[in-house]
Amino acid sequence: AKGTYKPTDGTDRTRSFVLKSGVKLLGGFKGTETLSDERNVAANPVILSGEIGDPLTRADNSYHVVRGTGLDAATLVDGFVVTGGYSYGPYNSNSSDDVGAGLLLEGAPWIPLSNPVISNCTFLNNSANYGGAIGIYGQRIGNNQFLILNPTIKNCFFDYNTAQSQGGALFKTGSTQMDTFKLMDCRFSGNRAVSGGGGGVSIDEAPYSVVCIKRCTFEKDTSFIGG
Repeated sequence: AKGTYKPTDGTDRTRSFVLKSGVKLLGGFKGTETLSDERNVAANPVILSGEIGDPLTRADNSYHVVRGTGLDAATLVDGFVVTGGYSYGPYNSNSSDDVGAGLLLEGAPWIPLSNPVISNCTFLNNSANYGGAIGIYGQRIGNNQFLILNPTIKNCFFDYNTAQSQGGALFKTGSTQMDTFKLMDCRFSGNRAVSGGGGGVSIDEAPYSVVCIKRCTFEKDTSFIGG
């Protein structure tokens, strides 16, 4: 229902809203509806906030406001404002502490293709080393082998998110083999990559990947190197 929610009442930065495979998470309810079709996302904003500590500093905010691992195609996140994630940590092949402050999606060995749907969401003022708003983290599990992770992201707004390195709003790594990574009907505005590339989006893929970016708007996104 309409309101602001945080992943913890305490100050543990590792706590997140954890998505479960096959579950639909819907925002935009007033609280009196009897059917999901009756909800109104614009009239009843649901804010998922990583602002769990001192509101005067972001350094104690949640590493990831929302996260999910090995999510199937029946998994849906629809109708939320995700804000206040702050993900900075050592970047290496075994860590995702600095990827995806608003939403971190990770592949898993128990699912050959992870492809959840993210729709009708706004990602606002999140900050990370890689992928300020969303990090799609398909780790390498062998020689030229990745956990395959291809979400569909549609009808989403990405506003004023920041990455210290790559992908001011969105950073994706890992092959898209067996499927297509889809980014549709989204707006990227005022996002920034401070010292790297991809002010709006950075896609770091293995060979033979397929990416579809369709009917998207990029405005006033900036980067240090390119894109």
